[in-house]
Amino acid sequence: MQNGLTANQAKHTKKSRRLFLDKPFCPAQGQKNEMGSAASLAVYYLLGARSLTMQKFILILCNLVGLCFAVQTFAGDINQLATNQMSSSVAITNAMRLPSDAELQAGARFSVSQYAISTEKKKSLSVTTNDVVLIKRPSGAVTVIQFTSFDPFATSSVPLSASYRWRYRSALSQVIQSGKGRVCESYDRKPSADGKSFDVTPKADHDTTVRAGDIWIEWSYHTESSSWLYYYPSRATIQILNSDAFDRAL
Repeated sequence: MQNGLTANQAKHTKKSRRLFLDKPFCPAQGQKNEMGSAASLAVYYLLGARSLTMQKFILILCNLVGLCFAVQTFAGDINQLATNQMSSSVAITNAMRLPSDAELQAGARFSVSQYAISTEKKKSLSVTTNDVVLIKRPSGAVTVIQFTSFDPFATSSVPLSASYRWRYRSALSQVIQSGKGRVCESYDRKPSADGKSFDVTPKADHDTTVRAGDIWIEWSYHTESSSWLYYYPSRATIQILNSDAFDRAL
């Protein structure tokens, strides 16, 4: 029989189709039921095909169906991966969120030495007793600070301190406040386990924050006539004035 099946082939095909129909199709582990049903139907028609051309057509159709299921599964996996990555990105962003100016100003104090944006570098400023430091913050608050004395350096075990005075105004319409303060570097130094360095721990009297009204700034000792102040430009603008500007800068 041309373009068809011989008598023996036809007999074998009928027998195979009958055996296939008597035994339900069981999909392999991990396969979807939809894919099992499609495979069952394809095998059924393949066994029942009466010509080689029809068999080839059914085989091509089976390949296309399998490809569709594979693409669908792959797309689902990619979508889930993208969702997981986006969730992780959001979690990291939330974990690294910095306080806003509104949150900072809601507190009782505002430090110009903290809460900088991640790409900003902290600046340092050297000041002496002849300098008046004018600090303005974005809210409009302004203060002037002047150091009046620096304790002489004795030994590493003796605290290093400085005295200062300040004037502060929260806004143009508000009254001027004033006061005095003292900062101190006081550490407990103990030899490390390897004997090559020291383990440094702040003592109870250690306090390096200059407090001028509602503006705070970090300080460190330098010499008997100067010290350092540290700030972030996004939190405040700082200007050095002459010593006679302390009483009239505000």
